[in-house]
Amino acid sequence: MSKLDTDRESVIARAEQISDEPFDTEDQAAAISRRLNIAEQDIERLAVEFAEAEDDLGRAQAACERYSSGADDDDDDADGETGETLSVWDAADIWLSNGMDEDYTFGYSEDELRRAAEA
Repeated sequence: MSKLDTDRESVIARAEQISDEPFDTEDQAAAISRRLNIAEQDIERLAVEFAEAEDDLGRAQAACERYSSGADDDDDDADGETGETLSVWDAADIWLSNGMDEDYTFGYSEDELRRAAEA
């Protein structure tokens, strides 16, 4: 997230520089306006990416806290199964926090995990 924050600050500074550029003709003003619009679109895109990254981090931290505070470390079964099932929403949180890796689907389809993540 710090990279996104740094990128956002850089684009904001660039937009400020563009808006301070002098112009003598309408064509120059129009060119500055176009460049400023592009910079503003970049700022908006980075703000969305930053918010998504914060949401992902929050979900991952919440999932980590849930599993670390209530985890049962006893391996009663030889195959490691405890008989507990993982809800599709918890599985979606873990799957998302691991970059949507197919090794973290816990028996759910990717479509099921996507729908649970959006809920």
